[in-house]
Amino acid sequence: MKCRAILMCKAPVPGRVKTRLMSRYTPVQAAAIYSRMLSTTVSRAGRIFADVWIAADVPGHACFKHQAYELVPQGQGNLGQRMLRLMQRHFAKSADPVVFLGCDSPHMPDERILLAFEALAWSDIVIGPVEDGGYDLLGLCRPVESIFHDIDWGGPTVTEQTLGALEREHFTVHLLSSFYDLDTPEDLARCGWEFMHTA
Repeated sequence: MKCRAILMCKAPVPGRVKTRLMSRYTPVQAAAIYSRMLSTTVSRAGRIFADVWIAADVPGHACFKHQAYELVPQGQGNLGQRMLRLMQRHFAKSADPVVFLGCDSPHMPDERILLAFEALAWSDIVIGPVEDGGYDLLGLCRPVESIFHDIDWGGPTVTEQTLGALEREHFTVHLLSSFYDLDTPEDLARCGWEFMHTA
C-alpha cells in the first residue's frame, strides 16, 4: 500500500526544543539531542515510506537544507491547525493514506509503523497513543477535520479528546499499543540514550 509520511519537525533551536531536558542538560545540549532525534526519525521514515514530507516549523533553518525529501512549511497556528492544513494539502494531491509522525519517538520500533499500515487497510484512522496522553502516530485513509479542532494540544487528554471527536462521527479507529515519548532525562535513560549527556 502506498502511503505518505508527514514528519512534524521543529528546528533545533537552543532554548526552544526539548525544554524538559534542561533539568539536566544545557539548552545547546538539549537542542543537539533533538537534532539527533529529528535525523533518526527522518532516516527511518525514508526507509519505510515511499514518500516523505518534512513539515518544518522554520523551513529556512540550516538543518532542513539539503534534505532528500520534500520540504513543506507547517505555517502558523496551533498544532491542530498546522496538521489540518497539511492533511488537506495531502488529500488534495493524493487518495493514498497518510501517516503523521513527530520527532519525539525516534526509538519507535518499525513494527509500530507497519502495524499502522496494516490497520489502515480496514480502519479510517490509526492512533498511536503515548503515556503522557498524546500520540506519536496518526494515520488517516480519508480527510477527517474534526480531530484537529477543540483539542488541548500539549495536554494530557489529546488522545482522549481525539477519540471523542471520532466517536461522534462514527469513524472506524484502530488504537496501537501505548508507547512513550522522549521528553525528560529519565525517558532518555529508559530507551538507552542516556549517553547523550555529552551531546
